[in-house]
Amino acid sequence: DLHSSPTLRSTDLDILRVLGLEKKDDDGLYIGETVGGIKTQVILKREAIQRHLFIGGTTGSGKSYAMGVVAEEIIKHKVPVIFIDTQDEYSKFVNKQGGKVVEPGENFTIRISSLTESEFIDLLPDAMKQSAVQCDVVAKAFGDLQVELFREGIAQFTLDDILKKIPDIAHNLSAKKGDAPRLEDNVIRRISTLKSYKIFGSGYEVADWKELLMVIENLLKKPNQIGILFLKTSFLHLKWN
Repeated sequence: DLHSSPTLRSTDLDILRVLGLEKKDDDGLYIGETVGGIKTQVILKREAIQRHLFIGGTTGSGKSYAMGVVAEEIIKHKVPVIFIDTQDEYSKFVNKQGGKVVEPGENFTIRISSLTESEFIDLLPDAMKQSAVQCDVVAKAFGDLQVELFREGIAQFTLDDILKKIPDIAHNLSAKKGDAPRLEDNVIRRISTLKSYKIFGSGYEVADWKELLMVIENLLKKPNQIGILFLKTSFLHLKWN
């Protein structure tokens, strides 16, 4: 057939050229090898992940493992890495790389009074946020304390201070007097769940943000370093490795 063309089997070099991959793992990020067909090493160009890299897949397909591989390869090129980790999946990996840990509730805490009213409301259990009157009670208590316990230029109060305000406010905001005890109990019980957030500590400690930022700055200056920003529950839980 004069119109037909020969079909040639691609070589691994052809595949690398078409996909824009590197030939040597020292020149890029070695991710692994292809499955089936011609065995080809997948080595991403370093500039391919200068801004954003999306790793997608179904549950259990190996997304977290792939991210760990990418991080390890980045470290190999003497570039510091910081994870934002919601599941604490990389702690062992980071420790293996010789990282450093700074964990809220352990190394520092923040004052609950340093939050805004809306930020505090966002921390409440979902069931509580569905009740307008319960949110109103909490908002009133939080707002009053921001004025009443304003010392040295900042509001200084704890979760216990908020809990002490609840009975009177629940009584004042209840549509019926008979509803006040139940409203008070629901609000106190649900707010008390925030005591499990270690990041608040006793409520009076002040984080030395200058020192914490120095940890980050030193991390970014050193090659072969790695870090984790660990997010736990619905609130920020920092963890640097």
